[in-house]
Amino acid sequence: MSKKPTIRSLAEELNLSTATVSMALRQVGRLSEATRERVLAHARQRGYVVDPLVAEGMARARRGDVFHENLVCLWDVDPLQRPWSEGFRASRDQRAADLGYKVEDRVVDFDEPRELAREFRVLRARGVRGIILAPMLHPRAGVKLNLEHFAWVGIGSTVPEPGIRRVTRDIRRDIPRCVRALTDRGCRRIGFVESAERAALSGDVLQAYALAWHARAGWPLKSPYYEWVEGGEADFRKWLARSKLDGLVFGQSVEYAARDCVPEDLPVSNVTLPGIPHRDPGCMPHYNRCGIAAVDLMRNMLTHNEVGLPGHGESLMIESLWFEAGARMEEAE
Repeated sequence: MSKKPTIRSLAEELNLSTATVSMALRQVGRLSEATRERVLAHARQRGYVVDPLVAEGMARARRGDVFHENLVCLWDVDPLQRPWSEGFRASRDQRAADLGYKVEDRVVDFDEPRELAREFRVLRARGVRGIILAPMLHPRAGVKLNLEHFAWVGIGSTVPEPGIRRVTRDIRRDIPRCVRALTDRGCRRIGFVESAERAALSGDVLQAYALAWHARAGWPLKSPYYEWVEGGEADFRKWLARSKLDGLVFGQSVEYAARDCVPEDLPVSNVTLPGIPHRDPGCMPHYNRCGIAAVDLMRNMLTHNEVGLPGHGESLMIESLWFEAGARMEEAE
């Protein structure tokens, strides 16, 4: 029985180099049409069949495009809907490639437990060990994550799952920066507004700061903190009028509808700017650095085979960017 033909044997039979035969079979490179047809005809005659998987693998190896493990990043919406995601994904993917990983973005319905469970089964079957949990458009509590079979790194705290490792902003530095932006303008009776949804997830961090700041400043507002709920414009306007504020700090997830209730002459700063540029000053999480840090943290976990819920939670805090009113992305401080 004759041996199965190989690129090397074809090259010897045609008195050509293996590189020439390989390029002809893959229809690439600068070869004369006569040489290409000669190689293809001889390969057909000898029964040689190009394996597309092997061919693609070899091509990736030559490009240096080889990854020893795939990671998955889960989103609740298409990342193209999140304006900041382009920089986040670019920095994340570059860092992953530098370390020998490739990150795949996947959109799942976190409100459908059966679909979520199916997604985890698929990822396990594919041999995926590491999952990065992207910030969600809508914060959620009670999401059932598969904590047993994967290494998890969460970006931010939109899913307050205890125990998973996180890369997050340093919110306890961001709030004072927003207050300082107002006090530098002479504001003293400052109010603080957070969405009820976010407050439930973040443990009322903004409320605690509001009460402590007013106690220290000696401006005893009866209610310096307000929790915004969707459709609450009328009640919010009453609170603004009753409080007689000279400055306002919006928290992390307050809707545009709340901002539209604020008088134009009342200075505002934002713990999280909803978009860039914006009419008010404020902070924006440094998502590019968060992407890099998430990959570094994941690599450390997988290197030590830390799959499953870790023995203790860990958060890596990244300093946010600061934008003056109307500043563009490249003008961040």
